Amino acid sequence: IEYAIVVTKKPIRISYLRDGNAIDVYQATYGNLYYARAMIVTDTLVDGEDRANYEYYESKILYSYTNVESGVTTIVPPTKVGEYIVTARLEDNNYIIDSTYATISYKVDKARVSELKFEQNSLSNQVYGQVSMPIVVTTPSNVNVEIEFPGYNSMPTNAGTYSIKVTVKDENYYQDTRTAMFNINPKPITIENLKALGKAYDGLSEITVKGDLKGVMNGDEVDIILYAHTRDNKVNVGQHSVVISGWDLVGLHSGNYVLRDPLYNLSATITNKVITDPNSTSYITSPDGFSSNVTVSFSEVYDTVDQTNWFTKLLGQKATVQVIEVKENGLNTVLNSKVKFYVRIPEEYKDAKNLTIEGIGNLEGIIVSREGDYATFYADTSGEIVFYKNDFPYWVIPVAAVVLMIILGGVFALIALPIRRRKHIPHDARKAYEWNQGLEGREHVYRKKVEQQIVEKKRRWRY
Repeated sequence: IEYAIVVTKKPIRISYLRDGNAIDVYQATYGNLYYARAMIVTDTLVDGEDRANYEYYESKILYSYTNVESGVTTIVPPTKVGEYIVTARLEDNNYIIDSTYATISYKVDKARVSELKFEQNSLSNQVYGQVSMPIVVTTPSNVNVEIEFPGYNSMPTNAGTYSIKVTVKDENYYQDTRTAMFNINPKPITIENLKALGKAYDGLSEITVKGDLKGVMNGDEVDIILYAHTRDNKVNVGQHSVVISGWDLVGLHSGNYVLRDPLYNLSATITNKVITDPNSTSYITSPDGFSSNVTVSFSEVYDTVDQTNWFTKLLGQKATVQVIEVKENGLNTVLNSKVKFYVRIPEEYKDAKNLTIEGIGNLEGIIVSREGDYATFYADTSGEIVFYKNDFPYWVIPVAAVVLMIILGGVFALIALPIRRRKHIPHDARKAYEWNQGLEGREHVYRKKVEQQIVEKKRRWRY
């Protein structure tokens, strides 16, 4: 009789260890992993040589790690947070690990970051126009984080101070949060092409200064208001050094910039606003002022236009020419722009009902207005003006009528006398009669003569 004898592998027990101690589950955290290790319960080995060589059998144990969720098995400890099963397998012909003791639970839990903070320079050294996301420092590194700016949907870019928060958002780490303040500094800019503007005397030391900002980003609306005054706050006419005492940046984006202290060497001239003729009360004025070397004079001159006699005066006609001379450093000059002339109207013309004021020569064509006792107009050069009045004195009419009646009475009386007596009518009486008869005609002729003289005067100035 033949028998088949089957010798099966002997099941043995194992006990999983950690740091030399028996455990019933492996607890690990992300980044701190453990290799599973088991110890053979020696009394489950055959007594004798096998028990003495238990370490040999332990060295032949192989371990695998199976993800409970996915079923994926690896031979290296897992790195992803989750739950796993460790299975031990003995590579031997005589022994097998009892399945009851072959497995153990292996749990990888989330780790906690040991350091979470903002890099300080990235919080405080930001500059408008070059803003970048602050740097977050974590230990361990390469932890996924989320940065937020409470109250804003995205990172602010305008100059200012903002609250900032960083939160750990990593599946392998527990959530953690830090807060800080995020500072964006204004961008430094400069000003160039500084220019101090002169002004007419106003009794104040303030001076207007203009310049061009350099460094403003395209599309930004920024302007500057400069505050300046003369050194030592001088207000007299003349040239003065200028001191910039301050400035304001204005405009929609002005809060994003700061001006570096400008370097400058400026001066401005305070000029006369009014120049008066010392020999009269006539003057010239300009909102832009005049150089201290500019003078003006107004004087009457003899001219054919203003010739009068007892006859023209009797008819109420008179003309006066005034010469206006504008000089700089003693020489006739043409001003840079037109200024306002105030020419005092001579006393004998103030109450004239038919007063005409015209420019002749260089001033021909000016528009003359009357402001109180002054004739005003705008011009930029020297020239002449003529005052002309034609106020017929109507008191002459009744006086002339009385004289005429007396003369006519005398004439009629002579007619009544014998012919021989009529031959002795006085010559003066006869001339007076003829003068009264032609009074109106002579007035008309004289007016024509004066008008022709004015035209001739203008022609001489023109050529």
